[in-house]
Amino acid sequence: MLSFNVAAAAALVPSIARTFALSQFVVGKIIWLYMIPYGVAALFYGPLVRAIDAKKVEVACLLLFSLANLLAALSQNIYTLFCARFLMGFFGASVVPLGLILIGKHIEVNKRGRFVGIFFGATFIASLLGLLLSGIIDWRFIFMIPAICGLVLTIVIILFLPSFRQDISAFRGW
Repeated sequence: MLSFNVAAAAALVPSIARTFALSQFVVGKIIWLYMIPYGVAALFYGPLVRAIDAKKVEVACLLLFSLANLLAALSQNIYTLFCARFLMGFFGASVVPLGLILIGKHIEVNKRGRFVGIFFGATFIASLLGLLLSGIIDWRFIFMIPAICGLVLTIVIILFLPSFRQDISAFRGW
């Protein structure tokens, strides 16, 4: 979900520019307005789960990431889209560090490589699918699809994923 529209965003610039009657140069800001908050925020999620249950952090970030995608899909002007992309980067940055922390804590050492490979393989496939669909469907759907999937996944996580609060005690020994 996270990677679905990351690669596609660059391909969407011309169609978004046409929608809002702006230059592609202006609309191109959607790329760095995602990447900069993503890069900065990713540094904080690992330490954050030392104080707060990883499940709660991930549920909050996934919900807010999904809502940011919905905001992008429904945006009526470029400024709303810019804000949505910034929020998508900020909250989407939680996925990789928390995913790796959870793999590291709950998967046997000899199986971790396979799970990390599956994790990043799924990321690659999602990016490729988003890029492919960006040439076929309207740009708003490239944001609507992760919004809907994220909201469904948030409910599934709330209902079925156990708390990771016990992980916190393991980090305190570091």
